[in-house]
Amino acid sequence: MDASLFTSFIGVFVAVLLRTLLPYINKLREAEENNEARLSWNHGYTWTCVSALVTGFVVVMLTLPAFSVPPTMIGQFAVFVTAFGYGWGINDAYNKILIDWR
Repeated sequence: MDASLFTSFIGVFVAVLLRTLLPYINKLREAEENNEARLSWNHGYTWTCVSALVTGFVVVMLTLPAFSVPPTMIGQFAVFVTAFGYGWGINDAYNKILIDWR
């Protein structure tokens, strides 16, 4: 169970990190191509990132004991993919609701 818990935390962390940084990097790239002024970081995304990390970790801790995960690489990969989906979806929802929906 410890390996699955660690794998799920890594999955949530990687998903939230990527979901937070990739759109910003794309916007920076677009601004550079259009010779626009440098973009500043919107700290609302920092708060949604932290909130998604906490929520994702709690959701994973509550749902993981309900499953019997085989101690194989495929089992750990399935845990990672599931946790990645939780983290990505939660962060995307927080970004859309709290920042983009104005």
